[in-house]
Amino acid sequence: MPVHARGLSRTTEEPLPENGSKPLTGQEAQGGPPGSVLILRVPGRESASNAHRLAKTAEDAGFRVLLAPYWPDGEAAWNNERTLLDLDIGSAPRLSAFAFQQRFGFDLDLIDLSLHLFATEPPSPDTILPETVWKQKLRGVAAIAIDLITHSGADTIFVPHGAEVISRILAVAATALERKLLFWESGFFPGYLYLDSQAPHFFRGKAHIDALPAPLAASTKARQFKAAWLGSRQSKYPQNDTNLETLEKWADADPRPILFLAGQVPTDANAVVHLKDEENLDELYQAILQHVPDSWRILYKPHPLTPRDPLADVALAPDRFLRLDVDLHDALTACKAVLVHSSNVGLEALLYGKPVLTLGRPIYEGRGLTTHLEQVNRLSGVLTDSGGLLLATEEAVLSFLDLLLDEALIADGDAVALQQRIRRTAPGAPQEPRKAWYGASVQALAEAACTMKASLEKHHRIDNALHNLTDEHRQVLERRIGKEALELHRFGGPPVPRIRYVAPPLPDLDAYLDTPARYLTIRLEDCIDPLNALDTNAEVQVFRVPTTQATPGDAVHVFQKEDIEALARQCGKIASIVGFDDAEFAHADNAVSWVVVFSAKAVVLPETGTAKFRPWTIPLDAFNLADDPRPRHDGFLGVIDATRHPLFGPFINVPSGVWQVCWRRPAASYVHRLARSVSSFMGTNALLAQVEWVEHINGEASTTAQGSFEAGLLTATAQRGAQYEFRFLLPPSSKLTSKVFSGFNGITLRQISR
Repeated sequence: MPVHARGLSRTTEEPLPENGSKPLTGQEAQGGPPGSVLILRVPGRESASNAHRLAKTAEDAGFRVLLAPYWPDGEAAWNNERTLLDLDIGSAPRLSAFAFQQRFGFDLDLIDLSLHLFATEPPSPDTILPETVWKQKLRGVAAIAIDLITHSGADTIFVPHGAEVISRILAVAATALERKLLFWESGFFPGYLYLDSQAPHFFRGKAHIDALPAPLAASTKARQFKAAWLGSRQSKYPQNDTNLETLEKWADADPRPILFLAGQVPTDANAVVHLKDEENLDELYQAILQHVPDSWRILYKPHPLTPRDPLADVALAPDRFLRLDVDLHDALTACKAVLVHSSNVGLEALLYGKPVLTLGRPIYEGRGLTTHLEQVNRLSGVLTDSGGLLLATEEAVLSFLDLLLDEALIADGDAVALQQRIRRTAPGAPQEPRKAWYGASVQALAEAACTMKASLEKHHRIDNALHNLTDEHRQVLERRIGKEALELHRFGGPPVPRIRYVAPPLPDLDAYLDTPARYLTIRLEDCIDPLNALDTNAEVQVFRVPTTQATPGDAVHVFQKEDIEALARQCGKIASIVGFDDAEFAHADNAVSWVVVFSAKAVVLPETGTAKFRPWTIPLDAFNLADDPRPRHDGFLGVIDATRHPLFGPFINVPSGVWQVCWRRPAASYVHRLARSVSSFMGTNALLAQVEWVEHINGEASTTAQGSFEAGLLTATAQRGAQYEFRFLLPPSSKLTSKVFSGFNGITLRQISR
């Protein structure tokens, strides 16, 4: 089933959408043989190399392998490979939550799935609001992933890492399709990969190994592994061995013990969980430096792959702090103790027999091997207490190493171990929420985003949704993102202009209906939950939507006729649909919009002829204000600054014909009445505020009707193909104008004739 962008469920016999890779053929296209595996990988050289190692082991184990990078990255391809996406996430189609639910029968919790993004990037409307282009593209990724898994025939899916949003989407897709799911990533030692059927290792308590005890006695295999590792001076990443002399000179210059602080990549999944009250790794490292007592020195090694070093600009005395890219083995030899948040270096330090302190929860923490600090302010006390540092026994370390090698890691080429790991994996294992693993700020942002989504589903507009949030949640969003940035996304989707507050004019269909109808003044294509926006209790309801081709690209939904009919069924009704163009009824297939009736039985609607319109309201929020004050929340305009055109807009298509334009005006004050009397005496309206009906057509603008604001109405003619704007004009000079429009709350158009 190819993805129908932003539409509802579609079925077709075509294979996947084109993505620049070879089509499925032979057994693969027919579902593939049992034992097929799909290995997904992130872009990049390291991931490609690791994925090829895993694919080779899988082939050695007798599995048929399809390897799928997220998108093309220029790395050498596996012998059976296709990309998940054409280019990047931007190349995925857009799907609304409602469309995704209709097609696949389940929803994606994109707030929980985006937690890693919340922890590593500044929040924005795109990542927080439910129906932005970004969120809809993520659902498109999920739809393509479901298609890929289905057509690959693979019964086992290998998902990389398991924290960033695409990998978590892939895990949900595999689970929904009842496939076996294994999380994989580079191992803790060269020649090994991490492989777990339940969770990545950094979501402590959920990985398979977390529920298993270490053996009572270490094996010969573990002892041999340690000896070989120490002898070869290996580590997960290549080491710089050129700075040993600098390290030795610094270490020899001062007798104080050295605390080795192992740096991590600030955005790494292992680094952004278990941060507690710190916002990020930068804050944690700064807190560490503040709590290391003066009786200790600090050796800091940045992570070899970090794009940004959190301590690059630290200002500490050089005799106390050394930032050095040094060989890990030399650093472990020189130090007395090792401090990590959750780095793999802590595991390597245990093999060196060093005391290890942890602030996070790495895979080796919680087994009596390390000193765990619940808060960083405990660090000073532990380092100054002669008995504060726990030194794990060699036997305990080697026993854990046995458990790690047998249950969490897979050696390259160990086909038997891979077969066993897959065999014990149950298909369709549910994916649990991950919010509890993140720090307080991420959790607060996620909770605010969840309540915003619920509020939008109920109140439809983001200003109303914000107003109805609790103070706590509203303040989180306004502080972290900004109210103005949020309000540009007026319906929780892409940013749209104010004109979208104007619902389309509705023809009066009472003559064709047996039962009084409720006429809905909504833009259903902009409501994040279209079913909730409809009146499911109404016996008959009438609304209008743009056709598929006429829907603007920044709408939340693009409806086809079948989608409208599906919505009607969910309301327990039948949809009657007729085309509509300007003021004329038309065939549904030859129109720019549809007029829709939901009722208990089909309604015969005309496909030709001119419509009679119901009164049409243009709300205050659709207008622009020159100084852009915020209207009072009750929907009425307050005091505004005196400028020539303080209020104007919107640019609307008005059905052709003659219209009476009415507006609410405030009660006249003494000065207003005086100005009106003077104007009457002078035979002019020059001293009164004016309302202009401005016609825009063929690139030209002209005022075709005008009346005083005091009059409360004017008569104007609209023609097809033009757009119309209201301009509120102040007198050339007056001290009264700052309040003249106070109380205005919009315009109502009533059709007079065609």
